[in-house]
Amino acid sequence: MSVNSRWSIDGRKTKRYGGLWATIDFERFDNVPEQELAENYRNAVVGRFIIGSQEFAVTPAELSKIIETCHEAQETVMKAYKLGMFNQRLTKD
Repeated sequence: MSVNSRWSIDGRKTKRYGGLWATIDFERFDNVPEQELAENYRNAVVGRFIIGSQEFAVTPAELSKIIETCHEAQETVMKAYKLGMFNQRLTKD
């Protein structure tokens, strides 16, 4: 099961949102034993995180870290933008 159905995304959105946008997806593994999930949920490999041509087998704990990292990245970019840190030229002393 694919979360984003990346194969059905309109190519025009790729141009608007970036080259990787349409490739980002998660596919759940359907064959994870229920007992493994019950006993070791955070560390059970539950699916595949996909970005670009790369695929990564991930656990719920790793998915949480990806979410956290992406959120922090967005916050960092917005703070830098508000502080005028983009388009500044580096000068040599």
